[in-house]
Amino acid sequence: YADTAFVISQASPTTALTAVPNAVIFTGNLSTECGTGVSEFLVFDGQAPYTAISSTADVQVRRLGNSTDQPGRFEVRANNPAVCLDEVPVVITDSAGGRTTFTVSTVRGSVTPTPPPAFAAAPTTVTLVCGSSGSVTVIGGSGQYAVNSSHPRVSAVVSGNTLTITRNTGDGLTTYPLTGVISITDGATVLTVTANVPANCP
Repeated sequence: YADTAFVISQASPTTALTAVPNAVIFTGNLSTECGTGVSEFLVFDGQAPYTAISSTADVQVRRLGNSTDQPGRFEVRANNPAVCLDEVPVVITDSAGGRTTFTVSTVRGSVTPTPPPAFAAAPTTVTLVCGSSGSVTVIGGSGQYAVNSSHPRVSAVVSGNTLTITRNTGDGLTTYPLTGVISITDGATVLTVTANVPANCP
């Protein structure tokens, strides 16, 4: 057998890289959302080309300019207002194995959002004759409304903040209830409007 001794050494010292700036903080507009935004940083020292990799999908990074540029130039973007980040690292390396990090933080703003107006409808009762329509104004809530009528011969549609209720005709000899309930929802709360209508509309 033969014993062989190897000396392992680095052919050339790896140069530490420098990111300028080395961190960014994005601040949200409101206290209910984390910051979003776009920033740039430069990479000095080491040997181009440089590579930058984000450690989370909530931060995107891309090279600007050519891969041989010295210094290297990168753009970083945070675009998720629902997730606040605390010094998330973007790892930067060069062709010789040098490395540094650029950190991204996103924080909530300080402004409390204005609450939406109270969800309401007016009037809450309409009286209709055969084939006629009545209007109800809907305010507040999310602004995204859906409606439903409990009466088989009373139709209800909403457009913008106007609810239109109609007593349809063509009942034949069938007698229907004298009232119907129209439900209005903004996805979180349900309001009701009562429609007083004829029992039969030929």
